Amino acid sequence: MFPTLLVLDCTRQPTSGVLFVESIRRCAPANLQLQVHRLCDVEKPTWLAAAKQGAFQGIVLSGSAASVCDNAAWVERLADDIRQIETIPILGIC
Repeated sequence: MFPTLLVLDCTRQPTSGVLFVESIRRCAPANLQLQVHRLCDVEKPTWLAAAKQGAFQGIVLSGSAASVCDNAAWVERLADDIRQIETIPILGIC
């Protein structure tokens, strides 16, 4: 089984998210699988249960025009979800 990296796309513009994911693909080893979730479009995270079960070897959070200081519902939800994951390395990119 190949390693899987979870990419959480926090961008507001779909084109920005595509560019971010493609940048990761270009730098990643050929056998690394990427699972991408676009966060600002999702009410309930489908990735969280899988992350808690160890389905991913790492998580990358993309940058965003939103700030962690914003009161956007999806930002608050993401912060709560990330706090629930204890054993997976997480990289946040600003």
